[in-house]
Amino acid sequence: MHQFETMPPDAKAWVYASNRKLTTAEQAEIIAGAKAFTGNWTSHGQSLKAAFGILHDTFLILMVDENFNPVGGCGTDDSIHFMQEVEKVFNVKLFNRLQVELLHEDEIIITSKSDAAKLYSENTISNTTIFFNKTISSKKDFIHDFQIPFNKSWAFKGVGQSETV
Repeated sequence: MHQFETMPPDAKAWVYASNRKLTTAEQAEIIAGAKAFTGNWTSHGQSLKAAFGILHDTFLILMVDENFNPVGGCGTDDSIHFMQEVEKVFNVKLFNRLQVELLHEDEIIITSKSDAAKLYSENTISNTTIFFNKTISSKKDFIHDFQIPFNKSWAFKGVGQSETV
């Protein structure tokens, strides 16, 4: 398994967020499984150079260097099947794209857009609260756009507009 640092800026990246924090033991098992998966991951019979990591006990990050060998549809499907297996084994949900993750006082808040709007209206979170942007698609995006201010996120659209009449 390769580290993210070895991946070029244009490496393809996927971010999956768990619906709950993962325990240290769960993370160790997932990382071991990911090491086995990425070590044997192929696309059209060609091995892939990949990296995997878990951040903030919540985010599963997978990257692949397509300069080494491109990842085709079947290779992408294999990675999805790996993540689906993680869901089953650890009883988590990783594919809820409407789930929102925020960083508040060094803690990850896992919530929905409507609950984030409520937190915003209560002044629990602000424009500058860190929002985790799972829509990134490359290492470069991951570095620059994974952690963004809440007011720059898709989840902010429409929040608080009713108060500005």
